[in-house]
Amino acid sequence: MKKLSLFLIGLFFIVLSGCSSSAGNGDFMPITEENMNEYFNGMADAKKSISVGEDVVSSAIKQYKEPLEDMGYDFDATLLNTIIALQNAGYTNASTMATSFVNHTTYFIQNNPQKSVDGGFVTEDTKDKILMYLKFKEMKPKTIQALKFVEKCQDEHSGICPINFYVKILLNNNLLNFSARDSKTQNAIKSLTADNLFLNENRSIVSQVEYDFENQINYQELGKYLIHNNGGKVNTNGFFASYTKPFKLKESATKELENYDPWWTK
Repeated sequence: MKKLSLFLIGLFFIVLSGCSSSAGNGDFMPITEENMNEYFNGMADAKKSISVGEDVVSSAIKQYKEPLEDMGYDFDATLLNTIIALQNAGYTNASTMATSFVNHTTYFIQNNPQKSVDGGFVTEDTKDKILMYLKFKEMKPKTIQALKFVEKCQDEHSGICPINFYVKILLNNNLLNFSARDSKTQNAIKSLTADNLFLNENRSIVSQVEYDFENQINYQELGKYLIHNNGGKVNTNGFFASYTKPFKLKESATKELENYDPWWTK
């Protein structure tokens, strides 16, 4: 009898450990209509078990996480991989449901970042990735590139970036070289230098440069990360004007760029 009891206890712990590992096994749920329907049905049933006034993290775990784990999938892995998959997904019922899943769960993490980790909704790594995704997902890749060039410019000029030197960096790195323009304009743009950019005879060309640059770079986003040397706000309208004061990256922007990793595009 004692041996049987010990055997049953041992069997219980084996089963328990097996259940625990399946919840965090790293397997993500493929985006199929069958999977999404099963998951959403599970969420609908789970929502009924949530008590009024229940802790927000506990409620989120019951509604979003446990139904997915009951299907044998890892919640963190599914959330991250769904975001990646949706970057190139066409319009289908499954992708629409997957988008709803991402929107609801990332919104919850954004509004409860530390609680999400402390309460066991997601890991610290997943939380950090989601917050980075939400911050940078709409930013054009060339805006990031332009910000990094500001950093390069100020590193070469005692911590501040003069507009003419910044333009020279953009020219040297082909960020102002636009294939869409006719060959005459292309050659004129290539011949621009930081020294002659602001001469009156170049203004018609420079206005085209500004127009194309604005289409590639989100000026509003760019301005959020810049300040003048005296701490004043940088007006990115007429960014290439000769009277533009030297500027630099905000300290917070420098830290963000150091950690920038567009994992959702990979």
